[in-house]
Order: sequence, then structure tokens, then C-alpha cells
Amino acid sequence: ASWSCVAASSTHTKESHVYGRMLALSLSLGGLLSYSILCGTVSAAMRARLEMLQSGRDVRPVIETGHVVVAGKNAHLTSLLRQLDRARLYARLDGRASGKQTVILLCPIDEVKRTMAPKMDLPELNMLVRHGDFSSKETFKRMAVGRAEKVVLLSDHDDPHRADANILSSLLALSAAEEATCLPQVVVEVSKPSSARLMGGITEVQAEPVVDMTNRLLAQCMRQCGLTKIYRKLMRHTGTIINLRNFPEIADLPMGVIRREFDDAVVLGLIREGKVMFSPSNKEVYRSTDELMIIANKHTHRAPPPTLVEMGEKVRSGSGLGEQPKIRIPVPEFGFKEGHVVGDPAYEIVRDVESFMSSKSLIQKGSSSDSVKQKSFQEHNTERIVICGWRVGVAETIFELDMVCPKGCELIILAETPIKERELVLQRKLLSYGKEKMKNLRIVHVEGNPCSRTDVTNVMTLAASKSGKVPKVMNVVVVAEGNVQKIGSSADKRSIFSALMAEDICNEHNITPKSIVAEIINRKLGQQVRKTHKHFGYISTMELMGLYISQVIEHPQMNAIWSELLRFSGNSIYIKDPRLYTRIGRPTTFGELVNAANARGECAIGWRTNGRTHLNPKQSEAIVFKEGDGLIVVSTEQ
Repeated sequence: ASWSCVAASSTHTKESHVYGRMLALSLSLGGLLSYSILCGTVSAAMRARLEMLQSGRDVRPVIETGHVVVAGKNAHLTSLLRQLDRARLYARLDGRASGKQTVILLCPIDEVKRTMAPKMDLPELNMLVRHGDFSSKETFKRMAVGRAEKVVLLSDHDDPHRADANILSSLLALSAAEEATCLPQVVVEVSKPSSARLMGGITEVQAEPVVDMTNRLLAQCMRQCGLTKIYRKLMRHTGTIINLRNFPEIADLPMGVIRREFDDAVVLGLIREGKVMFSPSNKEVYRSTDELMIIANKHTHRAPPPTLVEMGEKVRSGSGLGEQPKIRIPVPEFGFKEGHVVGDPAYEIVRDVESFMSSKSLIQKGSSSDSVKQKSFQEHNTERIVICGWRVGVAETIFELDMVCPKGCELIILAETPIKERELVLQRKLLSYGKEKMKNLRIVHVEGNPCSRTDVTNVMTLAASKSGKVPKVMNVVVVAEGNVQKIGSSADKRSIFSALMAEDICNEHNITPKSIVAEIINRKLGQQVRKTHKHFGYISTMELMGLYISQVIEHPQMNAIWSELLRFSGNSIYIKDPRLYTRIGRPTTFGELVNAANARGECAIGWRTNGRTHLNPKQSEAIVFKEGDGLIVVSTEQ
């Protein structure tokens, strides 16, 4: 009877005596109270458990296998995850993987929500969030790093020196978490090359240090319109990218023959014993252990062209290649000595590029016998660069510019940061480079607000002034102020406002700059502005760094390739005047442009016309260049 009162609150109404009803009512109320306490306890426990899982404070060890651990977060985490998602899709399509890829983010969930897009679709990834101390080996043990496929350590601190110190601490904790033979390859993001050498010296871990190229990307993209799109196309996991292929079947063939037989791909160079070789000589012999760098659609050219296989068999059997067909090299508008006469007014027909170069019809670099046209072409490269905004990393951007800008270029810096503070940063950077002064740049500091119309107007009118007989070309760039690893939409809005205001001021004062670009962290904001301002240019350096790291995660050899391409002292990607390779208004095939670039020791990879970039055209595809177009090449000189 007592239990029936507790279980059913209406039982007390069946009692006929007053005392029985009172006792039954008390038991019924007690039953309701006990049931509510029980439900509240269970729901509170479940809520606490869900909150712990959502915040990443789950202390249980991970039971996954073949997962990817990403420790830390910064502004390019979003683009990194997107490319990991695409890479997993292609791995499944190729049969190299099955099912989704588990990615464990080792950072607080609230920071992940603030950094990542709220509705980012990652259908190929299972996302798990955990939280812990990056310098503790227990944290990495819980992440099961011994069974992981890759481990990525991202820089996530304002100060680059403290960020590198934190990464080193995490790397040491990672090495203590598991035996060296059990650890996967670790991709580490560092701020400078010296830190990369330090990380690579930890022999217990297979570390692949990736140096932060944000400031170098900014220096390259601010002077060449369209270079950002080229980098984005080549770094993505879809479309035209740099593929690495090993073809033992074509061993012992010269590189000139290999280049010619790839009709729908560009042979960029090769990797030999870990060394990257861009644009090797046509007489360079391909070895069976070499890897070709081919610019083509992703996951194509799994096998070499059949004609190359046949040629390789002939060479190895001792039959030789026989007489090779002659090639056509266009006579460029610039770059030849005056008075050079050829039978065909548009082309030279030669047996090979070496004989063409040895004919000395090309102007030697630095020669005093340059034509008047060539001199005029070089004069017009003199420029003024206006930088609106300041952060510590801009000093490195300035030194990168000093290496490639022609002598006599001027750099005007408008920022609220005191001039003495900027000069001190530049002076310390000079000492670190072992220099006393800038080689090519003359720097003018202006103290003011990049969002003030008065201050920007004064700087624009100063930059538009004439210098001698030839007016200087003007490039304007608005940099993201603060720490590019953590700043968000507020800094982007400031950059966009300043860039659009500079454009309006130029229109008002009849100033025609070559380009006005803004450094944007969130690429979607830049795309929104482009819908209403067609000429608005933006550089998403954080997105490019995320693409860069994602390629290194998939193929570690890509680190050496992109490290070379993103520094001015080696081979870089340039958009050059097509008159250096052919003549304006004359149809020229891409194969002929490849030959012309090869004669200059360069590699042509595409062209840019009407504001659009076309990478890896077919060798037989023809184009008629006009003023403002460009040929995209990989070269050691601009």
C-alpha cells in the first residue's frame, strides 16, 4: 500500500479514514519529490557531461587510429581544414583511403567557434575537440599520437619568439609521449628559418618545419596583380597543382626531350636526392630515382607518355634518340640586340635551345649593349610603394622588397605607430641581416591614421608627384595591423575601409595607381567587397599559409618546393611582360613560349589576360598578347 502511494499519487483518494488519507498523501508527495530529485540529478549529470565534451575537457584517451592531430589555432586554421577535407575526398576516390578522416583539434572549443566559420561544411572529416597543456606529454598520450597519421603544431601566440618557444616545448613533450619509432611525421609552423633549423635538429621526432611566409607573400603579391590567384590555384587540392611523379621508365632521357613530350602538362623541374632543381638544363639527364615536378590537374599523369617510354627503351638499349626535330623560338620585342637579323621575322628555327643561346642573339643580363627599348622598359619599372598601416612583421616585408625593387624606388609608410619606433624595428632588422642601409629602397615615414581622409590624401598626393622625366609607378597596399595570427573581422573592416577610401581619393585627384590592395584575413569579406567594387584587390595571406601547410601535410616534399618559390633569393613566380618572349599582336603557341622562356633559363607555366589567369595551357594552344597581358614564369630574376 505504501509503495502504491509513492508510485501513484491518486492512491490516497481511495482511503476511507482520515489518518489513512493523510499518510497516503504524505507518501505521494514524498514520491513526487524523490522522482523530481532523481530526474534533476540525472539531467544535471548529462548536461555536465555534454558541456565537458563540447569544451574539449574530456580526459579519456582517444581510441582512434590513423587520425590527424592539430594542436593550436590561428587565422589560417579554417583554410587548412578545408584543404584536409578535399585531400581526403581525393584519397577516397583514388582508393587510397576509405571512410572519413578523424581530425582532433587540441584547443578550447570557444576559440574554435570564434576562428572557424559557423557553417563550414567538412563532409569528409570527423571533428573532435580536446583541451590540454601543449607542453605536457600526458596531453599527447591522450591524443594517441603513436597511432596518428600526422601531427600538426600551429603557431598561436602574438610574439613570434614566444610562439617558437611554445612550439619547441610542445615538440619536446611530443617526443617524450611515445617512442621515436612510433611517432608519425610532425609538421611544425615556426616564425623564422633559424627556428626551423632548431626544430629539425630534434632527432627523436620526424619534424617538418614550415616557416611562416606571411610577410614574404605580402611582399610578392603587393607588386604583382594576380599573383595571389596564381598561388591559390597551385596550392589548392583541386584543379591545376604541382604533382610529383617518379617515372623509372624514362630514365637516361635528357630533360629537353621530356619537356617536349608532355603536351598537356608543364615540367617545372625535378627533385634529386632531396634537392629541388627548377628549370634544369635541356641536357640534364633524368635519373630513375628523380621525381618530376609537373604542373597539371591533380591525380593525372600517373604514367609517362608512351613516346617517352619508347625513347627511354631505345636509349638504354644503346640505339640512341636519333635526330631530334627542330624547335621554333619566337623573336621577342625586347631582349635581343639591336640589328639582329633572322630569316623569319617572327621566329628562329633551331636544333636546340643551347645553340640558340650560344648564338649570342639574346642580350646578356647586365649587358651594356641593351637596346633603347629595353632601357625604357626597365626605367618604367621604377616605382613608389605606399604602405598604410604597421606591424612588426612589415619590417621583413620591407627587406624582401629591397631585394627585388629597382634602385631608386621609394617606400612611403603611413601609420599611427611613432616614427622612432618604426625606425628602431628597421634598424634591428638591418643588424640581423648584416647590413648598414637599404640597397634599393628609400623609405619615407609619415605619422598619421590610415583611416583618416586628410592623412591618406596627403600621402597619395605625395606619392603621385613626378620624379625626373619618367613618372614613378605607384602601388598602394593596406596591411592588417596587429597580430595576423589572431586578428579578425575588425581589422579586416579597417583595412577594407582604408583601401576603398584610398581608391576614392585617387579618383577625386585624378591619380592613377597601378594597384590598390588590402591584406585580408577573412577572404569572404574580400569577395563581398569585390561584388560592388570590381577593381578592389585583396591579399589573403593567412589563407595562402593554410594552403601551404595543408600541402606539406599531404606531401612533405612540397615544403622544399614552396620554400624556394616564396623567397626572392631563389626561383620565384613572376608575371612578366610578354614582349620579352614574343611580339604583341602576333599569334604564339604556348609551346613556343615555353621554348622562349627556356632560352632565358626560365619556365613558362601559363599566362594572364584580361585579368584572368590560365595555368598549364596545351602546348598547341595559341594566344595573341596585347598591352597589359603577362606571361607567368618561374625565374630567378624579375
